[in-house]
Amino acid sequence: MTSNHTEHYSLSQWEAEDKVLRTDFNEDNVKIDRALGELAAASAAHGALLPRLGNCAVCAGSYTGTGDYQSAPLYFPGKPVFLMVRGNAAYGMLAIGGASTAFSIEADMPSSFQMTWGDRSVSWVGSGNFGKSLNDKGRTYHYMALLAMDE
Repeated sequence: MTSNHTEHYSLSQWEAEDKVLRTDFNEDNVKIDRALGELAAASAAHGALLPRLGNCAVCAGSYTGTGDYQSAPLYFPGKPVFLMVRGNAAYGMLAIGGASTAFSIEADMPSSFQMTWGDRSVSWVGSGNFGKSLNDKGRTYHYMALLAMDE
């Protein structure tokens, strides 16, 4: 019987005076087989997810503001998961997976700002000066979106 064991799997580590037993080997083999089985299962699960990771397309464009608090929808060739809109020097918007963060250098922030995410579109509505700031009539705005390519 062994007097020492490995740190992680408690495998047998015989000292010179230890008696070697068949049961020690059998128990070690069960531990090794279990660990390799868990490793194989985790590897297969990670392998199935790997093609989906980092797989996106970049889409950029511009639109001209209409002067309304409600934006016209932006349409994309795939499902948008991230959107960044650059307004005038003081306003902009970041949106990730259905949530949004509006930011402004000026003090008056919107009392409400809501986004609507479609399978291939995004639109928003805001209030106050900020609500119109991303849709000033006749002004050109630029956007960049990441589109999911794993669906």
